[in-house]
Amino acid sequence: MNENRQPLHFEYLEFPALRFIGVDAWRTQEEWDDMWRRKEDFLPTLEEMKEQISPIMPYRCAFMHHDDGEVDKINRYLIGHFFDVGTPVPEGYDYHDLKPQTAAYAVFHGATFQDLFVRYEATRDKILSDGMGIPYPVGYWHAEVYFEKTPDEEGLLNCGVLFSCHKSNV
Repeated sequence: MNENRQPLHFEYLEFPALRFIGVDAWRTQEEWDDMWRRKEDFLPTLEEMKEQISPIMPYRCAFMHHDDGEVDKINRYLIGHFFDVGTPVPEGYDYHDLKPQTAAYAVFHGATFQDLFVRYEATRDKILSDGMGIPYPVGYWHAEVYFEKTPDEEGLLNCGVLFSCHKSNV
């Protein structure tokens, strides 16, 4: 990861209502890296639904949320894709519906999977320094976006971080 650990690109995106569909490591009781190693067991089914994958963020992602509750009571970690709202959920898959909202989007190059929390913190800190707020606990989520390779593959990653946010009332 670059020395200053800052994103190479950062912007705010306006998301329409979306549905994230994937498999949840919390439900399956798997470690995140184990889940990535078996991605070919479940991602192809989702990728066959390519007409409904959202063009806003068409990449393989890990979507994290806490069921609108306190962190560490429930830690959802879904590997999958963002889809158009209302997309049918295949049997055995999990989903989370998102309302229209603003999302911060940071892009990092040359990262490792172990840098997950460094990227998370850099994105969160940029949002807060811009005077934006982060909804918590209701509406809180963030996602890792993998452009080419995923964490189970060799080498450094070019990836992004998405974060729910809103204009701060402060």
